[in-house]
Amino acid sequence: MPSMASRSSGIADAVHPSLFFTDADLDAIRARAASSLKPQLDALIQDAAAHLDEAPPSALTGDDEAKGDQVQSPFLHLILNFSFLALITGEARYREAARRWALSLARMPELVGVLDPAARRCAGCGYPEGWALTALAVAYDWLYPHLDADARAVLQDKIRLLSEVLDDATFAGEWWTGAYLHHDTWIPLGGLGLGALSIAREVPEAEAWAARAQHELEAALDWLDGDGAWPEGPCGWAFALASVVPFWEAYRRRFPGRGRALLDSAWLANTWRFRLYSSVPDGRFLGFGDCRASGGYQTTGFEGAPALRWLAARYRNPYAQWLAEREWETLPNPYTAAWEIVFDDPSVGALPPDDLPRGAAFENQAMAFLRTGWDRAATVLAFRGAALLGRRATSLVSAARLEELDNSTTHVHADGNAFGVWSRGEFAIALAHYGQRETDRQNSLLVDGRGQYTAFDVDHPGRPEGHLTSFFTSEAASLVSAEAAGCYPPGLQRFVRRLYLIEPGVVFVHDDIAAAAAVELEWRFHVDRGAAVDVRSDGFTSVLEGARTVVRLASPGGLRAGTLTDVWNRAVTLMLPERTTQAQLVAVVLPSLPVDAAPSIATPTGNAFVLEALGASVVAAFAAAPGTLHVPGRLEADGTAAIAWTQGDTRGLLAVDSTRCAVDGEVLFTAGGPVTLSYTRRGSTVRVAVATPRAVRIDLLDAGSRFTVRAPAGVSTHER
Repeated sequence: MPSMASRSSGIADAVHPSLFFTDADLDAIRARAASSLKPQLDALIQDAAAHLDEAPPSALTGDDEAKGDQVQSPFLHLILNFSFLALITGEARYREAARRWALSLARMPELVGVLDPAARRCAGCGYPEGWALTALAVAYDWLYPHLDADARAVLQDKIRLLSEVLDDATFAGEWWTGAYLHHDTWIPLGGLGLGALSIAREVPEAEAWAARAQHELEAALDWLDGDGAWPEGPCGWAFALASVVPFWEAYRRRFPGRGRALLDSAWLANTWRFRLYSSVPDGRFLGFGDCRASGGYQTTGFEGAPALRWLAARYRNPYAQWLAEREWETLPNPYTAAWEIVFDDPSVGALPPDDLPRGAAFENQAMAFLRTGWDRAATVLAFRGAALLGRRATSLVSAARLEELDNSTTHVHADGNAFGVWSRGEFAIALAHYGQRETDRQNSLLVDGRGQYTAFDVDHPGRPEGHLTSFFTSEAASLVSAEAAGCYPPGLQRFVRRLYLIEPGVVFVHDDIAAAAAVELEWRFHVDRGAAVDVRSDGFTSVLEGARTVVRLASPGGLRAGTLTDVWNRAVTLMLPERTTQAQLVAVVLPSLPVDAAPSIATPTGNAFVLEALGASVVAAFAAAPGTLHVPGRLEADGTAAIAWTQGDTRGLLAVDSTRCAVDGEVLFTAGGPVTLSYTRRGSTVRVAVATPRAVRIDLLDAGSRFTVRAPAGVSTHER
């Protein structure tokens, strides 16, 4: 096969740039880079100045992962930045630096995989080649008018070679082939697609290569279903989307019809919600899977602002635009600031999420996030019911697809019914970190010393399987529950965990567990490794950075308590002294109190609490199934939960599966059928949120007067 260098002279020049914009668009890009996105431009200029005189490495060193990281940065990082600055400033120094780095990358005989140009094959090719194609595509498209024929041929030849071998790999089977929910699969697919599009007007086969990349990504979107959540958590989300958004933007521009079909993806339209709700008010994240509190992953996924800018532009979404601004402010990323400027649409305004619901459920991934507010005084609760890759992907399990599915799970945790809490600036209950996949690192349950399945297999068909069983959110109170027994080996018949979050920032945990035969049960709760922990048989107290978190149990009693420490977290272990076939855990979490706080916690029964904390008086009772709820002299109700509180001039109530609730001798409401009801009186304003399977009449008592709410089937809100 003749080299591209010998063929290039016979190819008429295509229009460049064209991937993301044309020359006609440059004035608008320069305008936003000089105004609303000037901080991004300033960061690019400062970053470029630090590297302008550097010589590119002559070789990639270290193991495969280290070599891949070097392709991501410095090569992709600097080629992107220098090329962008060359375009919008016209300065030769940036143009020459971009050319030098791009040609150096293109002339490397191999990247990480072993390239065989004669056979047009690559053994071990994957994400480094994906990043390389993204870098080379950008350089080829943006620098094209300033490259001589030889330089164009060098870049085009390497883009063609890498695109062809990655296209082949999607059929021939690198380890990542078909591992659709692993970010390391989205990286080569995004690079393949963008690289192919950069030469599609010069190389006839390239359009088919781009189509192949999109075909594979459509299969991945099908695995994800429509809820917008990513199984690897918000960190893997940032890394995966950073890998494919440049391709998708170029793809929709080149093929408008197919681009409209792409944007019809429910997952893509909803995924901003996952990034938003998994964030906490100080800019960090409660992230399941291999994640860090920063919400970032390596260089290109350092934060999520570029992807959010693109989503905001494509869906005219002001909340995504607002979050992109916040992410840049919290964690500026000079490595990908150019993408922010390219993808931004300044006509999309930014809108804070203050008017959005206080909670969100992501059914396919069995995740939920609840919060008391959006400011730094809030408490945020994260919950994962788990099925590793989600309900949709789990439904595809078969012997023929096990390898693809299990290759997707390597950054996903066995975290059925795990939860984490951020409150008032601190992570009060800490989630597992990167690489801590096993259940013993999660805030969940061990059964006979064992955790949940970490992969799919033919010897446990249908498992692991966890799913949300209820979700309700309102301004004053929210709840979520899940059934995770199917995440464990057979024998555990029920593991329902219910979590309740009420406005003062108090979390209640209620577990209902049953097994076919007597088992040993051990609960684990994690706090930061640096926390001082005082453990007792009915809970523990931890102190970190001047904040005190108190966890107390109403039941079970007589637990054997201990602690374990790993590189990131400390685990509090609470174990039943004897084997059992059933158990309930009823606990309260008072997160991030002032260090000198001395909350009053009484447990009048094994399923009830009376609390004085956070300036609030709280009374609560819980049941595993609808029945009578009773706190002597304080609360009488039916249902599965009733929580009442007063705080200043605020009075609140959450009743679940209930037709009646009385507090301190006053009947607060009666209903014509079981409802989940949140009631809040703040000053003279009363708000009621109701979830009911059928239309129902509810009579409420407010400040001594009665009023009636006629709630339709479903969820409704009412104000008086």
